[in-house]
Amino acid sequence: WESWSLSIEEWFYLITPVLIWIAYRFLRLKSVFLLVTIAMMVLPLLYRISLIDASISDFEWDILFRKTVLCRLDSIGYGLLGAWFCHYYAALWEKWKWVGLILSIGFGAFVLINPAEPYWYRQTIYFSLVPMIVLFVLPIAYAIKLGYGRMARWTVHISKISYSMYLINLALVAEVIRDNFEPNGGIDGMVKYGIYWLVVVLVSSMIYRYFEKPVMDMRDRF
Repeated sequence: WESWSLSIEEWFYLITPVLIWIAYRFLRLKSVFLLVTIAMMVLPLLYRISLIDASISDFEWDILFRKTVLCRLDSIGYGLLGAWFCHYYAALWEKWKWVGLILSIGFGAFVLINPAEPYWYRQTIYFSLVPMIVLFVLPIAYAIKLGYGRMARWTVHISKISYSMYLINLALVAEVIRDNFEPNGGIDGMVKYGIYWLVVVLVSSMIYRYFEKPVMDMRDRF
């Protein structure tokens, strides 16, 4: 279920460096990185606008918009914009971190309260707001350098295993529990929800320790 997002990542990582090289080769501009970043943010939005259709179902929306590479390349573009701003305007990045947090909370509340209407918003701007929410919270997250104690260790650990959690949480854990051990009532549901999180964290920790980290260590040696 989660593999659709990987294609977006890989195509972004393939297309963006090529565009930067081409733009620099022919334009010779120092701001070529920013120009390409903005292009990667704007062009997918324009493509979504060209596809607006009031008659499509939720399933078609999921397939045609949410999970289509050309519609979602801008998601990573916002991260590049944040990296550029942090590098060249570090003082402002630090100064406006609390404003960014407030904007993130505000936009996040808007998305949660109004997730589906009107149809043109759901097919276009909605996909820009979600990465924008993450972008605005990055400055304050970047300011958190070190942590101590059990909470800090758990935060670091969850961060390390988050990719494995992302891959297994739905199809390999949640749906298995739902289809084979359907909850009966509130208490039983809460217990199985706890089991769900326990399994996700334990299995993800094993995947990280015995597969991800050894592969990354091997990569670093080369």
